[in-house]
Amino acid sequence: VSQGYHKFDIDKSKEGSKSYSIRRQSTDGLFGASREEAFSVSSPTTTHRWAIKDVPVFKVENYIFSPNNFIDRLSLQLSRTYDGQEYHDVANNWKKVNEEMRNAGDFGKPVYDENLWLDKVLAQVIRQEDNLLQKAKDIYYYVQKNYTCTNHDDKYITTSLQDVVKKKSGTVGDINLLLIAMLNHENIQVLPVLLSTSEAGRNYPSYPVMERLNYVIGKIHIRTTDYYLDATIPFLPFGKLPLDCYNGYVRVVSADSAAVYFEPDSLKETRMVSVFIFNDDGKELAGSFTNNMGFFESLNTKNTIAQSTLNKYEKDLKALYPESITVSNIEVDSLALPEENVAVKFDFKLNSFEDADIVYFNPLMGEGLMKNPFYAAERQYPVELPYLKDETYLLDMEIPKGYVVDEVPKSARVMLNDTEGSFEYIINKDAEKVQLRCRLQMNKVNFLPEDYQTLRDFYGYIVKKEAEQIVFKKIK
Repeated sequence: VSQGYHKFDIDKSKEGSKSYSIRRQSTDGLFGASREEAFSVSSPTTTHRWAIKDVPVFKVENYIFSPNNFIDRLSLQLSRTYDGQEYHDVANNWKKVNEEMRNAGDFGKPVYDENLWLDKVLAQVIRQEDNLLQKAKDIYYYVQKNYTCTNHDDKYITTSLQDVVKKKSGTVGDINLLLIAMLNHENIQVLPVLLSTSEAGRNYPSYPVMERLNYVIGKIHIRTTDYYLDATIPFLPFGKLPLDCYNGYVRVVSADSAAVYFEPDSLKETRMVSVFIFNDDGKELAGSFTNNMGFFESLNTKNTIAQSTLNKYEKDLKALYPESITVSNIEVDSLALPEENVAVKFDFKLNSFEDADIVYFNPLMGEGLMKNPFYAAERQYPVELPYLKDETYLLDMEIPKGYVVDEVPKSARVMLNDTEGSFEYIINKDAEKVQLRCRLQMNKVNFLPEDYQTLRDFYGYIVKKEAEQIVFKKIK
């Protein structure tokens, strides 16, 4: 198995033959004397030579999920042996892995045992109804809220399922295989799924590398829908997976050993920010801000607040804005609703228009890109974005009393390689208002090094455009 981003300068075979002298100990009968045998074996040989020259130093670049995927490497595995009469397969394969894992005492076997002891555990969890989907959700959220994952890099049961229940903690294997056992106990069609997380590197579809298969989740099928479940991540909604599970080839451990692909380009993060600014009764400008977060931003926000406090989150949010913007009345919606995205709302006042003759105002209010994420001038390896993206920023702003608009940025639309991404900055003004619609879409997640400069220039244009300001001039 070869991997890496550089081609072999030498990749050739040479056929030949070789004689081997073999010595071994043998014993005559059950209590016979030991003696040494010597014999020779002649065999055809294949000598294969691989070489790469002038390999550059490997530098970890941003937007690479797993450097292990790009380091030049050649791995050799014993395929089969021959004893002079027949061949014996040695190499691993998915069929063999599937059978072994299903029957393993630290993986599949405890999950599908009768597990009558689970009656007592689940008695207070399951609602008395026939709705399988609701029953599955009850079990999932019970495990998620009551069990703590201590290691996200171990697919096996490290103790016993009863012990996991007693300790209320364990590895990802302990907790998710317990989840599968509970679902199976309630006659919900469920299967384990083996995968490699992004840090472990991509798994090979043609050959199972057990060291890379470091994670296990559950798959249930209800009616006509498949749901993939990971109960080890706090606040993760039912049927959703963490970002590092989207790392390519995964394997369902079942009788037919089905293969599935979890790819980042199947994910789309959608975000909408709306800002309204208006003249209040006094001299100040007042406004309201709403950030309707995407799924992954919502998940991060819920975990951030859970690990500290809501007051700390609000304090940090206020600190993001300069003294000219006073933030108040912060609301964070849907923190306790696992299947709803977070919305952050707050009121603010703009203090920069107090008696200033000229005011420079950035209409994105800090929501734009501050710098180009692709800062390096050159790129050796592909860019791997975490997901597709659709971000929209809307501004509706009344012109401050006593001021006129002296200058506004120009509207613009830019495409990235026709269909791979787009950026639009549409601004309009009249005698009373300025309105802005700024939208960034990324329709592709993987970019080859030869496409890097185009991607870098695209983001460079966005940074420059979003830094432009509206100029307000005081009426004399």
